[in-house]
Amino acid sequence: MMDIAIPYSHKHCFACGTSDSSSTALNLRFIRSKAGGVKAAVSLDRLYQGYSGVLHGGIISTLLDAAMTHRLFAEGVEAMTADLHIRFAKPVPVNHEVILSADIDSCIRGVFTLSSKLYCEQSIYASAKAKFMRANASASSSFLSSDC
Repeated sequence: MMDIAIPYSHKHCFACGTSDSSSTALNLRFIRSKAGGVKAAVSLDRLYQGYSGVLHGGIISTLLDAAMTHRLFAEGVEAMTADLHIRFAKPVPVNHEVILSADIDSCIRGVFTLSSKLYCEQSIYASAKAKFMRANASASSSFLSSDC
């Protein structure tokens, strides 16, 4: 499977940028899942912890938001987060592989609604729902109806 292409406008992103652009970049790489969404695997060390041995909540939020952003990138859509809700179910340990996934739930009047999940040890440790608006309102996508 191939990585989801990152638009040029997003090359220096903290989440999916490379260590060439920032020494603290998370280097996330997403691929299409068999179910049609996107997924990525990542393991982060204590540099990204809040409480000792636990990923910081802001980093977890960033991971979930990045998954949803890349789900839109997979459809050629560049959009920005307008509303984000996170549910933290369990503390996410550092130095453990986590799996991120994201899907598009709907698009109504140009507002995309997405959901994402963070898995660790095959259990959901955090999840998110968000609304996104196109970064460039004049951009078009073959993915959704002209309403979006």
